[in-house]
Amino acid sequence: MNMDDRRREIVERILTAAAAEAKRLAGEGVASEEDVDTAMRLGALFKKPPFEYIREIGGEDAFAERLKGYAAKYGGRFKI
Repeated sequence: MNMDDRRREIVERILTAAAAEAKRLAGEGVASEEDVDTAMRLGALFKKPPFEYIREIGGEDAFAERLKGYAAKYGGRFKI
């Protein structure tokens, strides 16, 4: 794996972990999806906030598959 591929994978893992946590927050009613994305964009300076990221990679099904793969490879922090 070259350095660009490695960097891309690291960014994807970070975004996936953040999106998994964002889904937990929205699922528990702590904040709406829109509020989470706004907070991450403005407060954490994410160029691609969690729910926008989920839509970009193909929606809920694609996100669930990505989580499943990362959970198998890296552990439970990628489970919702």
